[in-house]
Amino acid sequence: MKNILTVNPGSTSVKYALFDTNATVLAKKEFDRKSSNATGDAERTWLEGLVAEHGVINAISMRIVHSGGVVGPKILDTETKIAIKKATQFAPIHNVIALDCIDVLEDIFPSIQIIANFDTDFHKTIPKHASIYPINAQLSKQLNIKRYGFHGLAVQSVLSQLQKKLKSELPSKVICAHLGGGCSVTAVKDGKSIDTTMGLTPLEGLMMITRSGSIDPGIIEYIADTKGWTVTKVLDMLNNESGFFGMTGSKNTLDIIERASKYQEPEKLAFDIFINRIIKQIFAYYGILQGCDALVFSGGMGYGNVYLQSQILKKIKIINITEENTFVFKANEARVLFDNAKDVLCKDA
Repeated sequence: MKNILTVNPGSTSVKYALFDTNATVLAKKEFDRKSSNATGDAERTWLEGLVAEHGVINAISMRIVHSGGVVGPKILDTETKIAIKKATQFAPIHNVIALDCIDVLEDIFPSIQIIANFDTDFHKTIPKHASIYPINAQLSKQLNIKRYGFHGLAVQSVLSQLQKKLKSELPSKVICAHLGGGCSVTAVKDGKSIDTTMGLTPLEGLMMITRSGSIDPGIIEYIADTKGWTVTKVLDMLNNESGFFGMTGSKNTLDIIERASKYQEPEKLAFDIFINRIIKQIFAYYGILQGCDALVFSGGMGYGNVYLQSQILKKIKIINITEENTFVFKANEARVLFDNAKDVLCKDA
């Protein structure tokens, strides 16, 4: 085995990294997808030039947000592509971009295997009492409605980094707060996910940059009836025009948090709502885990903002989560994609 290309399609950009067999990064690039889901000429040109510059690519390892029930990591096949396409109704932004990437990669590299890595995989260990919604049981089973969970690759990455930092076994009870463009909190017991805030879709849970997070479901019907909107239009608003953006008109969380720290409105109110939801979730998972050995922050906001971290820690001291057992890591999803690909290819050999 020589080179593995990792692909991470997010909600606003696609990140590529080319690794050699020793896990050395040979090339990396991020392409903006805010204006369009379609792969641009610059992106295609960069991909086409990889082989000429760095040699043969032996495999492609891709992050896909929603599996539609398929369990990975696994070599992409027709059945899996169909499942990913069906799951676009649950993760429309992410899965559509992922499918576009697959089409382009298969066009440029037709003979190279693509390995599908699902954010939902890490959460397949969530027990039924935490994953099943209390709705009509027959309907739930028929439509496979359950808590799938997301940010799985990011959580895997930070847990690996935590273990390396501690130079020991992973702590038994870990709460992971991934606070980026999308935000989630995950309860991890003995290395396995036992609960997480995102559910059937990435809309559930914490307030996020453009997503509302959990709201009273009756709000959807109320807005639709009052404004004459379709449910699809309401959900688009909740996914793309809510959260920090909906409350402040900005997606620049560094600026929003800075203004909030100076008690400027509406940023202060938006920030307080955000913090309130995170704290409630940490307390909930402290109870579910019956304690907490380590709290881990990651994501663009969680990793990079000391003020945000301090405001959370200040309000959870009562449960003995302090700076001493709090850790901050930058999630390296590309490295997880690389490691997963090597494992799949070894098993397939």
